[in-house]
Amino acid sequence: MKELREAWACYHRGPDADHRRFDANRCKRCRFYKKCLEWHNTEKWLEQKMIEEWFEWKGG
Repeated sequence: MKELREAWACYHRGPDADHRRFDANRCKRCRFYKKCLEWHNTEKWLEQKMIEEWFEWKGG
């Protein structure tokens, strides 16, 4: 689970540390991306989860 948390942190922080933009490709550059897909079964689920997390983070 530590790797998954790191993956979320990587997604939110991003290489440019820009939280203002949602970049679906950012997660794909993460070294834990494939592991995330294994844990969550489908890319669609993961993308939906990321979108939910992003809106939650934005407060809306």
